[in-house]
Amino acid sequence: MTGFEDEIRRRLLSAQDTGRIEGLLFHSTAEPIVGRLHGDGLDVLWTARDPWVSAQYIPNAGSEILLARPDDWRLKDRVAPTKHDVLYALACEMSGKECCDVEWDWDGRAKSWRVPDGWPTYGDVVGHIEDHYGYVANSNGVYYVRESAGVVMPADWQIEGQVFVALDDGLHFKDVRRSGEPDLTEREYYDGYAFEQAMAQGYDGVIINDHCQADDYGNVPHLSFGLNAIGREKVEWLALPAVRRHLDPWYSGEAILTPDLDEWLADFEMEAVHAL
Repeated sequence: MTGFEDEIRRRLLSAQDTGRIEGLLFHSTAEPIVGRLHGDGLDVLWTARDPWVSAQYIPNAGSEILLARPDDWRLKDRVAPTKHDVLYALACEMSGKECCDVEWDWDGRAKSWRVPDGWPTYGDVVGHIEDHYGYVANSNGVYYVRESAGVVMPADWQIEGQVFVALDDGLHFKDVRRSGEPDLTEREYYDGYAFEQAMAQGYDGVIINDHCQADDYGNVPHLSFGLNAIGREKVEWLALPAVRRHLDPWYSGEAILTPDLDEWLADFEMEAVHAL
């Protein structure tokens, strides 16, 4: 382990003891990163000082679709062929077959077809969604189905991303917040003029009010620390595997570190024991 990594480890261990994370920046993403981290369209790389907040910027899946549960009166009907339909795709997956001799209407709807032996009903597909994939419809009868490359994934599947950790020693951020309280109508991450001024004045980045999207809670306010080109040249990043983590903004007993960071610390301790 390098001295840089060892210092990150020391600060994470200190955070476990004190309940406060100091001197660290976190940037989480599911995007494949080749080479150095770069800024966004305004040439700013956004980070947070809370790893739980940072983890909200990793999506649960490559894509998520809203799938309406068929009405009860349809559950005994055989699944009809429909283009680009998840229910039909799952029926094909379950049976290993497709409907035959499908005749499509002018608007892309099937108007006649033949079903193979053992072709599933809508009830069969609902059972497959719930029992095999583990989804539960919400109060509106909607499943939030996770997909990867167009393939339905289990309800507990998550895309693997990365959390990048850096020391913020010697970095100077200009506070360009427009108010003391975050306001959803003030999209401060678009304030390119303020970012350019901060860079022209020699700052390494800016501080803004921001919001992340937490599952079950919607918009959660937090501070974002944006590194400009000057700041990015000064930092070194430790990249660790990570996934999105459930953030409960009302739970004050939240562990200070995410499981991904805890796992990295545990792996290091195990390596150190084996080295003895």
